Amino acid sequence: MCGTPQAVEDKRRGVFSYEALRSRLASGRFSGDGRHDMAAPLIYLEPLSAEEMTVLVGKLAQMHASLFQYEQTLTDEDLAKFIQIEYGRIGADHTITPREVIRDFIELLDILQQHPNMSVSGLLGSQEFTYAQSDVVSNKTTEEFAEFTI
Repeated sequence: MCGTPQAVEDKRRGVFSYEALRSRLASGRFSGDGRHDMAAPLIYLEPLSAEEMTVLVGKLAQMHASLFQYEQTLTDEDLAKFIQIEYGRIGADHTITPREVIRDFIELLDILQQHPNMSVSGLLGSQEFTYAQSDVVSNKTTEEFAEFTI
């Protein structure tokens, strides 16, 4: 089973809302930065770095080409440019998830396959192609806060 830190650690609605589970699942005194008990009931994973995400999208590109039986033409530079754009969004270093990157990348691959006359650089640089927005950060306003400014 897996979950986000909020799903586990939220003391009102998460797993830790039940004190008996919290006391059994919480980390001990000796765990800390760089020291994790990999045999503990809860294993905290570090987010994927941009380099690891580049490897992931490279593997996805190979799988996509194999599945749809076409010759993969994406270069390492194309993959790096895609990841650079994904991680270049405001707040992406803290809020980006693999799900968002994968969704955008598969969409990119699908569009390139369906429109063979398009180039990767042209598509990445176009205004028509927009990247997924994080659910954590939203620009939506409600009437209650319509006149509030910072």
